[in-house]
Amino acid sequence: MKPWRFLQEFQALETQNANFKLIATMTEIEKSACPWRGEVGMIDHKMLDRHLKAWYSAGPICYIAGPPQMVRDLQTMLTKAGVDSDDIRTEEFSGY
Repeated sequence: MKPWRFLQEFQALETQNANFKLIATMTEIEKSACPWRGEVGMIDHKMLDRHLKAWYSAGPICYIAGPPQMVRDLQTMLTKAGVDSDDIRTEEFSGY
C-alpha cells in the first residue's frame, strides 16, 4: 500500500463535502518521495491560529489521529485555542 493513500482519500472527501476541511502537514519532507504543497512542520500554536480563526465560528468538529503523545499534545493545544473538548475526536495509532 502506498503511504500517501489515506491522504488522497481525505483530499477526495474534501472535494465531495463542503463541510469537511483537511489541513495536512508533513515533517521530514526531505525524506518524502511524493511532492508536497501543504503545510510543513510540526503542528504548533501559529499553525492552529492560521486555520482555526478562519473557520472556528462555524463550530467545527476536530479530528486528530496519530501517535498517542501527538494526539494528547494537539488535544491540549486545541482546547487552549478555544475549541470545546466535546468538539474534538481522537484516535491513537502506536508503533509507527
